[in-house]
Amino acid sequence: MSHTGITAAVVAAVAAFAGADAYCAQQRTFVASYGSDTNLCKIAAPCRTLAPAVAQTQNGGEVIVLDGAEYGTVTITKSIAIVGPRAVYAGISVTSGAGIIVNAPGTHVRLEGLSLKGFGGAVGLRVDAASLVVVERCTIEGFSDAGIRSSVGDPNILVHHTTIQDNGVGIVVDGPTRIVVEHGHLDTNVGAGMRIGSGAAATIANSVVAFNGTHGLLIQPAAGTAGAAVVRTLFSENGGDAIHASAAPSTNVTLSLSTSELRRNANGLAVDATTGATVGVDAEDSAISDHAGAGIVASNTGGTVKFTISGNVITRNGTGVANSGALFESRGNNTFNYNGSNGGPLTLFAPM
Repeated sequence: MSHTGITAAVVAAVAAFAGADAYCAQQRTFVASYGSDTNLCKIAAPCRTLAPAVAQTQNGGEVIVLDGAEYGTVTITKSIAIVGPRAVYAGISVTSGAGIIVNAPGTHVRLEGLSLKGFGGAVGLRVDAASLVVVERCTIEGFSDAGIRSSVGDPNILVHHTTIQDNGVGIVVDGPTRIVVEHGHLDTNVGAGMRIGSGAAATIANSVVAFNGTHGLLIQPAAGTAGAAVVRTLFSENGGDAIHASAAPSTNVTLSLSTSELRRNANGLAVDATTGATVGVDAEDSAISDHAGAGIVASNTGGTVKFTISGNVITRNGTGVANSGALFESRGNNTFNYNGSNGGPLTLFAPM
């Protein structure tokens, strides 16, 4: 081969290698208000929106937001983190559909420091499939259907230090979803703060659930089981009940309430069971007060409703306990004060 031919071949090979390197996935990519989606999403040449940055990020990598701007909707199909640093506005404006869709079976996804805002959008975060989705320091507001929705797949979702407000419903979980909300705010949603459906389980801890249009927490399986644990959480000023559990025929609902405050809702804790349904409630060391209706409401029409109450303060309600067909077991250490009527009946059993 001539010298000229060799040189041309080398140049072509170098160019091909450079092109391949330019488009290979990177461990860390960047987006910025001054970026371009034709860039390589590197720190010196960031992309403008999240979708191309996610596409150029390797599995297990992360996308970093460099400055305040709106960064577009995105569908996630791999393990990845999208991080908006503190004091940086990392916005996602949604005019239709969902802001972020996670459809990544068996993966871990972290969303940190993002602000999702609905301007006609239905859902802020939709989780279709994942092993774990962590939502940290985010704001999700203004979505007609739900702030967060998980209806299929088998995900675990952790929502930490996040505000979910002004949506149709704050959080909706169905199917075998398990969700933990810690240090969260579920406020001013049109419907419920959180709705738990068939097969789902939720834990709410150290949070505030307030000023929602209907119930603060609604547990309502159409089939199978559903359950919730509530710890050190305030439910206040909700248009419906603080916590409402409704068991359809042949379903099973479990609820644990501990060291929480239910104050100034329509009712405090309300449950109902119909034919063949089972509801089990443990309520301990909580303050249930200032409800125009009742502190606790239990209605059983053909199912089984069993309450165990211990160490609660039930005060200044229209009725302390409004019991219709449920078994209430009290350790005898609950305090009833200043209710219109203390209600009942209760069955006393000895402290253990």
